[in-house]
Amino acid sequence: MRKKFAGRRALQSGQRFLDGSAPRLKRHALSCEAAGGEFSSPSAGKDQKPSREHEGRALVGREAPLSSSLVTYTNNRNNCERDLCARPIGRGKHCGKFTIKGRDCNGNLTRYRRVNCGSWSCCYCGPRKAKRAKRAIRELAEKLGLHYFVTLTLDPSKLREGEDATKHLQCSFNKLRTYLRRKFGEAPVYIRVVEFTQRGLPHYHILTDRYIEQEWISRTWAGLGGGRIVWIRRARIQQIARYLAKYLTKELLLSAPKGTRRITTARKIRLFPKFQSEISWALVRSSIWFLFEVHRDAATERQCKMFQVVGIEVDEESYLRAFAVPIGGSP
Repeated sequence: MRKKFAGRRALQSGQRFLDGSAPRLKRHALSCEAAGGEFSSPSAGKDQKPSREHEGRALVGREAPLSSSLVTYTNNRNNCERDLCARPIGRGKHCGKFTIKGRDCNGNLTRYRRVNCGSWSCCYCGPRKAKRAKRAIRELAEKLGLHYFVTLTLDPSKLREGEDATKHLQCSFNKLRTYLRRKFGEAPVYIRVVEFTQRGLPHYHILTDRYIEQEWISRTWAGLGGGRIVWIRRARIQQIARYLAKYLTKELLLSAPKGTRRITTARKIRLFPKFQSEISWALVRSSIWFLFEVHRDAATERQCKMFQVVGIEVDEESYLRAFAVPIGGSP
């Protein structure tokens, strides 16, 4: 009988402890119950109260496994070599497939730099190319005075059965260039960007350096196979950036179908100039990750400063972009 009442008092004491304990111990008790553990609490007398430490051990249970909600992650800062050798997944097929190698005599270094594919469909090169194109178009528009915005549409009724709308629009634009050259005595300077509607029909947004009468260009463009809807407007230099942000968006440049030439310019305009450097570069048909592994292993094996890898650069996604080694330190 005494044991029965003592057991009840122990359970009541344990319940009071649970009610007044921290939420952490409650979670431990629930985890033990879910794991099949049993609660055990020593009998507590009237003048004797169970200690917090002992009650905590009774709640957790010695034999019940603890389930932790913490997930262990590896700190990348302490594993830099593995990260630098990691190759990106999901980029273009030829993105990073080759490397360029150059000799920097000023720094007494041999430099290696990754060659990106530069494709619009690449998840890495596409957005970077769109951002670079917007910046280049804005700078050229201000420099060359391209203050007129022209929009040329396409009438789908003029397409023959099975005809490609993009090729039809390009052929009509080539004829329009000839008419403009005859009208003004010279070919106008322009930058053209193609955009596709929800129905998949292309139309052109054009920046040009001169005003063209709306009635003339509408009649001429319709006669050459385009649509009757032609829009032209002049913008001040201060408005160019706003117009480009509105019409020449990154989504516009990336939404075109694969194989479509998104941006076209006049012959005198070079939108993406070649990379200028004092170093003479040569193409190496190996990835930069393979070359980095070779030089890293050589530096580890020989323990010599001559083979030490320096000048490491990474891209926005923390993948290896460039590195350098002292001249004469190639394995």
